[in-house]
Amino acid sequence: MKYDKIISAVFIPVVLAASFVITPFAYANNSSASQNHKPTATGTTSQNFCNRFNSQSQKYKDDLSVKVVNLQNQINNEAQEIKTDRQNSDNALQQDRAKWAQNRQDIYSKLNSKATTDAQKQAVAAFQNAVEAAVTARESALDAARAAFRQGINQIIPQHQADVKQVLAIFQSSIQTAINQASSQCASGTDSATIRAALQTALQNARNTRQAGIQKIDKVGPQIQQLVQARNAAIKQAMQVYQTALQNVVSALKSAFGEGDNGNATSSQGNATSSGQGISLVILVHGGGFIGGSADGKNMQTLEQFFKGEGYTVESLSYELCPSVKWPTPVDDIAKGVNDTIAKYQNQGIKIHNITYVGFSAGSTAGALLLYSDKYPNIPDITRFIGFSGVYSPIATSHVADDSISECNINVSQDLVYSSVAKTHTKALLIEGQADAYDKYPETPQSSAEYLSGILTKDGVYNQVYWATEPNGKCGHGCAIQQVGAGDQQIIDIINNFMKM
Repeated sequence: MKYDKIISAVFIPVVLAASFVITPFAYANNSSASQNHKPTATGTTSQNFCNRFNSQSQKYKDDLSVKVVNLQNQINNEAQEIKTDRQNSDNALQQDRAKWAQNRQDIYSKLNSKATTDAQKQAVAAFQNAVEAAVTARESALDAARAAFRQGINQIIPQHQADVKQVLAIFQSSIQTAINQASSQCASGTDSATIRAALQTALQNARNTRQAGIQKIDKVGPQIQQLVQARNAAIKQAMQVYQTALQNVVSALKSAFGEGDNGNATSSQGNATSSGQGISLVILVHGGGFIGGSADGKNMQTLEQFFKGEGYTVESLSYELCPSVKWPTPVDDIAKGVNDTIAKYQNQGIKIHNITYVGFSAGSTAGALLLYSDKYPNIPDITRFIGFSGVYSPIATSHVADDSISECNINVSQDLVYSSVAKTHTKALLIEGQADAYDKYPETPQSSAEYLSGILTKDGVYNQVYWATEPNGKCGHGCAIQQVGAGDQQIIDIINNFMKM
């Protein structure tokens, strides 16, 4: 479900309503219209006023009616777009769930082919039953959260739109009444000054009533935000329950096959995405502008929990920081950490099926340079790159990064450079918030994410750009990871689909 459709359906009527400033008779608000004209008699003055008034009154009645009809059409169109988006979202989710179900069946088949003893076969059966129960519980909880959110929206938006239409109907009626009253006074020969004064008062009263009505009803933003928070909290709880259940059944399965932990490193193997003795490895690299942050920071914990819950083996790296060291030492240290991590598993005889480098902020910047720039060391065998809120462009880098640039002695025009010919063809998913303060031009072709995407596309490297959004338009640096932790289905689907590539 796209929030921009919801927000449009709520606020476009208000904006249009506020634009209905009817000034049909400029001379009704400007007494100089009669002062500059010096008639020979009072009757002539009134007649001239009424002639001008009558020549324009019907036109402005018609214009106001057209605006009201256009507003109704806009409301109807927005409602239909919301309905269509929901249907498309439901269809896509149904298709994804079918694919995920097939993936699970493939995993069960591989595990059954590996099981040689009765105990192992029983463990696989128990694993399958437990996973399917956990998936069913998760899907039911997610469906309930989505349904409650939609039900709330269904209650808020129609009532809000009805209130807007009522305000406009009253406004339209007031304007028409004022025009009719002035016409009646003209027909009866009332003095033009009296007609003008009454018309001015009636028009102003209509505008004041309209504005007061709009201010009274324009309170739906907080209501929608409460619905979003309630839905996200329910999804987060469902995901936590699911991940806990999955970790427990994975541990039981590993025990049945005689597989223990992989060592003291920050990692956890999950058979949901591995086969045989092999693993699918995710390497996390924290942010902090190369001057702060840590491997056990909140964002890294969120990503670690998510990827472990999806069954991946996870390693979270630390590296040297400025100003204790200068550029490019942090990037060099990250390269060493990645290569050492890969070597650790290889030396233990553990097959690595695929490797995903996942960075946040500075960790994303380093990953992009290591993968796509000849100026920095190699990190071979990386299958995928996921960059959250990375700073990739020397042009789009905002002043918020000034401290990092200064402390590390970074020259953005010389250090944020990429190879003219692709150094690797590692697939990339570039995720950025719609209001990331580190990017001068978010959600534009000049943005940091689109800058790197353009370079990779030119070199034939597969890549995706995903802009994380919030209804309030304030999805900033780190917002996307918060959405992952909250169980936002849209961004989770984007990541999971990319991880299958």
